[in-house]
Amino acid sequence: DTRIADAPQPAALSWQSLAESGRLARALDRESADAPHVRKLRLTLEPKAEPHTLRLKMPCDCGSCIVKAQMKAGASCLVLVWNEEKQKCSLRLKELADAAPSEGPPAPAAGVA
Repeated sequence: DTRIADAPQPAALSWQSLAESGRLARALDRESADAPHVRKLRLTLEPKAEPHTLRLKMPCDCGSCIVKAQMKAGASCLVLVWNEEKQKCSLRLKELADAAPSEGPPAPAAGVA
């Protein structure tokens, strides 16, 4: 009896290495002054041929929050939504650069409850 839950989880990506390489940054163009507690991060990766799940260590106060996001086949950009009113900790935004709006169609937002 093989269960999906028993499948190995992909390793969590390091936000530091993604930020240093310019692949993770704040998505200020997606944030609203009316909701300062909702932060958005833009993640840009190499597209994969198959749908897959990403696990990303977040740049948060506790350092142990991991977000899972579903990536569609061929997708290269994702906007992560972090609601500081619902999360147990806040993002360390000073450690992230501000991302310029991406070109092309808007990336789907991945909500984090």
